[in-house]
Amino acid sequence: MVRHRAPTDRPWWRRLITPVVLVAALLGTLWLQQVQPGGDPFNKLTPEVQRAAFPASGAMGTWVRARTFDLRADAVTGSAQLAARANSATGPNSATRTSNGVFVVLTASIRAHDEPVSLIGWQLRDDSGRLFTPTDRWPQPAIGGAAQPGFVRTVAVVFEVPAGVSGLTLLASRAAPQTLRLDSQVQVRLPVTAATVTAWRASAAPVVPPPTRTVVAGQGDS
Repeated sequence: MVRHRAPTDRPWWRRLITPVVLVAALLGTLWLQQVQPGGDPFNKLTPEVQRAAFPASGAMGTWVRARTFDLRADAVTGSAQLAARANSATGPNSATRTSNGVFVVLTASIRAHDEPVSLIGWQLRDDSGRLFTPTDRWPQPAIGGAAQPGFVRTVAVVFEVPAGVSGLTLLASRAAPQTLRLDSQVQVRLPVTAATVTAWRASAAPVVPPPTRTVVAGQGDS
């Protein structure tokens, strides 16, 4: 009697199981490296690159279009003294604040594109590259308030800068500068020179920030 021995070779599809499992494990490891903290390629960029902005530049008095909003720098004025706003129930007391430098009051209008927009990042940059954030000597009601689509929100932002400052550029964005991640930043050169600052310093009249107002787009916003 002739005995037949069962073949020792496994079917071809069974021989593929081990390589497939190894490839799947490798792909899974790579995926986990991407989704786990520190695995995001964005986190591997330098802080300077992470905070890089897409500048949207324009002139004062004109609408500058950013990714999710438009902004227009309407006016800028200053003085060594800052007065309380009239008829403000939530503002500071009536005492005038005095600066060793200059209070700069910027008035700007904002209109959102498709969803409510709050601008958190407000800065002034001088010609030497120094950055100035809004002063904490004023409540800053403009910061964080939302502009609604179909409306124009006009706000005042108050800064305090040194007396010797020369040349100012407004920087405005949705995120605070330290958390700005590759988003639009409006940049507007302001008509502020060293002579302008000197004149503001010499003025005896305190500057009064105008109240926030909101109007329907196209009605009284031009």
